[in-house]
Amino acid sequence: MAGSSKPYTDAPEASYTLISGKTYGNYTELFDGNTNTKNYNNGYFEGSAHYVEFEISHNFYFWCITSVYSGYCADLTLQKWNGTSYETIGVISRSNSTNIWYKNETWLAKGKYKVVGTGLRIDTEWFFEKAAINRYLFLSNSNKVYTYTSNTYTLLGDGPATITQFENNGLENISNIPIKSFPEISYSILVHSKSSNINLNVPKPINRAKIIKFQPISLENEVEKIDSLTLTGTNTNASILRILVSTDNTTWHSYYDNTWNPCSLSVSDFKQKGMTLIGFNNLNDKFNSLIFSNEKKLYLAFYIEMGSNTDILTIDALSYQVDMKGSWKIIDSTSGTTNNYKKYFTSNYSCRLEFQTNGIYKINY
Repeated sequence: MAGSSKPYTDAPEASYTLISGKTYGNYTELFDGNTNTKNYNNGYFEGSAHYVEFEISHNFYFWCITSVYSGYCADLTLQKWNGTSYETIGVISRSNSTNIWYKNETWLAKGKYKVVGTGLRIDTEWFFEKAAINRYLFLSNSNKVYTYTSNTYTLLGDGPATITQFENNGLENISNIPIKSFPEISYSILVHSKSSNINLNVPKPINRAKIIKFQPISLENEVEKIDSLTLTGTNTNASILRILVSTDNTTWHSYYDNTWNPCSLSVSDFKQKGMTLIGFNNLNDKFNSLIFSNEKKLYLAFYIEMGSNTDILTIDALSYQVDMKGSWKIIDSTSGTTNNYKKYFTSNYSCRLEFQTNGIYKINY
């Protein structure tokens, strides 16, 4: 295109080569970038004897415009070379108003084409917009097809996705779409391509969020009480980690408002009410009122959500400090003398002294 006239689009012009053509005038001026000063015969099609043949090296959209004779707008037949002959694959339409660029919405694969007249048609300029090879949609874990428009995910219907959905609603680029706002827990990326040589580098199915349950920790035998539970992990950037606990693997609890509260494993409830990593680690002996009044088992469930591919979220280890049942003995001796008493610790907070000889003793504490 030699001139500056083009549709309102940021997409670049596709590379093409004119092969042959016949109109009432010079058909090559359909591509000179000028919609105003020209002989209208250059784009004048009267019937099937008039055509333009070209080869294009990119997927593309076909734009056209007229600046004269708005009523002359018969569809053009679109044919594509199949290796041995041309076959009709559709039509090229145009607005019946002047000075309005018209985009034929169906994107076309690269190849060799012929546009053939069917009746009276006068165009003053054509433009081939370079289009992406692939179109993308999203399929949720519940078999719903989504696209992304106006900064939100839009439901198109139940899967599988159709060719019409790809052509009308498919996305050319998904690199900047936020996975965090996807309305369901996980999804796969669907790809539709018109390339005959497909070499795709498509991300694996993405689990935006997941709920994980662990096997229980048993505290039935020798544990008297819990002093602290400490969960070690990493939770960076926009990632989200929430924690719930249970004593029976049925009823789940979170600690807030200074008490244990029931909480469901639904995504919305878990995400809103679940404990953070810091909150969980600060509970210390508050676990006792829950665990030792029930089954003396502790189940853990985690809600994990990744905000972007650069987030880091790990759950590494669970450590705990507990008081064991019974007591343990430590024998002390004063410097230079024989042992004269024994200490028995019955917990981390109490001890029992057993004196071995008569005498007067002073206890410092």
